[in-house]
Order: sequence, then structure tokens, then C-alpha cells
Amino acid sequence: MEEGKIMIREAEKSDAEPLITYLNKIAAESDFLTFGSADSSI
Repeated sequence: MEEGKIMIREAEKSDAEPLITYLNKIAAESDFLTFGSADSSI
């Protein structure tokens, strides 16, 4: 994919683990979210 381009697609099962990892990371970095790192664990 070209730099600066965005691809919008349906989520796939293989997207789940990286998405959860990302959500846990940003939840721990900010106090301005409606959930915390403990709320997003599976």
C-alpha cells in the first residue's frame, strides 16, 4: 500500500490479537479514555 493511503476493510480474526495489544497499550498511557487497561483484558 502506498504511503499516506488508508485501507478500510472488514475485520478478520487475525486482527484480534494486534488490536487488543494496541488497546491495552493506549489504555495504560491515557487517563482520558472511558476504559482502562484492566477493563480491556480478555
